[in-house]
Amino acid sequence: MWGPPELSAVAVAFDFAGDLHGLSIGGPTERTREQLHEHVATLVNAKQQILLTWRKSEAA
Repeated sequence: MWGPPELSAVAVAFDFAGDLHGLSIGGPTERTREQLHEHVATLVNAKQQILLTWRKSEAA
């Protein structure tokens, strides 16, 4: 019989210059659950920073 998953992940996808990309954070399920809100905030912030940096470089 299978138990709960031992590994979980949270991910965010984004369009970068016409190509789809993704960022993810994975780890032990218990720790992922405990830090879910922090992981989501980190991924959303990273996505925003990547897109902002890319847009600035395209404008230059």
